[in-house]
Amino acid sequence: MPTEYNAYYAWVNDKICDSSILSYRRPFERKYIKKALNLQPTDVVLEVGCNKAKFLGELTKDVPVKNIYGIDVNEHAIAEAKQHARGTFQVMDATKLSFPAKKFDKVFMVHVLEHIPDMKGTLKELHRVLKPGGVLIVTSPLDLFRSYLFKATGALCKLFGFHRRKLDTRKLSHQIIHYLMNNPHVHVFRMKHLLDEFRAAGFAPIEIKPICYLPIIPIKKPAIHK
Repeated sequence: MPTEYNAYYAWVNDKICDSSILSYRRPFERKYIKKALNLQPTDVVLEVGCNKAKFLGELTKDVPVKNIYGIDVNEHAIAEAKQHARGTFQVMDATKLSFPAKKFDKVFMVHVLEHIPDMKGTLKELHRVLKPGGVLIVTSPLDLFRSYLFKATGALCKLFGFHRRKLDTRKLSHQIIHYLMNNPHVHVFRMKHLLDEFRAAGFAPIEIKPICYLPIIPIKKPAIHK
């Protein structure tokens, strides 16, 4: 992928997801991810879509896990991960993992699956590299209105002729326009469809943990799906 494109998405992760108002959602998710992973020093751990490995570094700060791996298609982010995080970091496509079968005890991916066009291939690869009895944790939004929002912002950008401009994603204003015209989520998941895809890939049992970022709205925890 072009360096400029990768630098843009590194900016999105740092400025939009980690340093903006959206960052309030992170502690909610990370609390449950840490508990579910229950990392042990002997675990072989993989994060798919690790970006700059900030969360992976946070997870392994208190637990001396020796075998830590992180992959991402963003070479810009992987280069930075190698600078400040402990582990083995590689530029790699989640649909074509170069790891041997049954290598990992724990695998997790945080808000990544909705960005990968070949979701089926990704899930099959994750199942292949996970040890029997291993743990896979995937977080993903059920943002049913997102596609409509981006249709609206895309139409507005076209109305002002931004789609005809050559965008330079090194510029802040161009980064914002690019984002508004291009929904980075290629999937809008429905619960039943998502569960069916996991089962088809060989995963069982499956537990769903709903997380609401607005505490005033209660959500009942679904039963475990076997």
